[in-house]
Amino acid sequence: MKIITTLIDNDFLSIEYLSELEMLKTNWKQESLTMSDEDFITQMNHLIEYINIYKPPYFLANTTNMQYTIPPKLQEWNNNTLFPAFERAKLKKLAIIVSEDIFTRVSVEQIIDGNSEPAFATSYFDKELSGLDWLFE
Repeated sequence: MKIITTLIDNDFLSIEYLSELEMLKTNWKQESLTMSDEDFITQMNHLIEYINIYKPPYFLANTTNMQYTIPPKLQEWNNNTLFPAFERAKLKKLAIIVSEDIFTRVSVEQIIDGNSEPAFATSYFDKELSGLDWLFE
């Protein structure tokens, strides 16, 4: 039985913890189009808080519906805050389900690519099921 705990569910993002899989999962929402930079920082701080609490070895980031394009200054901020949290949690694998919006997709990929030699494996997918298969192969 998979127990899913919803940690946060707001207009922009939901964060869930799947205890049986030791996995955190984010689902970005269409409403992220209206996010300000401050809203993005708030969402990422929520995420970092839960990474620090649960220390998941597996993480699935579903950005399919993400409409917010992360500006370069926040890409750098994200690299300096999110990746250390992943490393403290001893993350093993990060699966990213990519947005259909090209600008959002590129901004997410630039965050990952901007982090030199992360201590975990990362891969991009078009479908969530493919990402889950890769996480637990």
